Amino acid sequence: MKGVNMRLFYVFGICLLLLTGCSFEESNAKFVKAKEPTYEEDVKKSDSIKIPPGNPSEQTPTFTINEKVKGVLMLYEVRGERGKFGFLDIPLIKGKDIQLDWLFWKSDNQQLTGNLKIRGKNQETGQDFISKGKIINKIKSIKDLPRKYKPLPLNDNNSFNSAIKNEITPASIASTSISFPESGMWELEVFVNEKMIGSMEVFVKDSEAGIQYLKN
Repeated sequence: MKGVNMRLFYVFGICLLLLTGCSFEESNAKFVKAKEPTYEEDVKKSDSIKIPPGNPSEQTPTFTINEKVKGVLMLYEVRGERGKFGFLDIPLIKGKDIQLDWLFWKSDNQQLTGNLKIRGKNQETGQDFISKGKIINKIKSIKDLPRKYKPLPLNDNNSFNSAIKNEITPASIASTSISFPESGMWELEVFVNEKMIGSMEVFVKDSEAGIQYLKN
């Protein structure tokens, strides 16, 4: 009788261990499953990261121009169409009132002057604006413009000689005030006296900490 009781005790103990193990594995599986991120959570997380549409590398590239001021050669970076038009390159930031200084070269030996109109359109959303200015003969040097533009350095004599050889001097200049309401890629159409002379693409950034804005 005593032997039977012992066998029953052992069987009961083994069953209890098995049940405890199954319960632990089930609880652990539920815990792991609860910790796994769901697809919906991943989507929400990715949507919370704001990335401006477009690619900065797709914007119209820059070119350099130079001016000789009191025997010193200064190089400046212009974004636009070489030998036609462009603005002195500065960061374009969403929501900031930005003054752009435009440079124009002669077209068909004619100096461009008169009314300037810039029509901008966001390539992602279709948001648009119109900004106007007045094109006048360029008399002052870029160095004497109200906004200060830092000249690009000339690294060596070869750069100096190359800059002189490729010198192109703008004939007229204008200023426009533009505030981009959205970030991303924008197309800018340039009109002189209501005649479109070309277009360009620019990239507008979101406001970011650490950016220093140019002051008048």
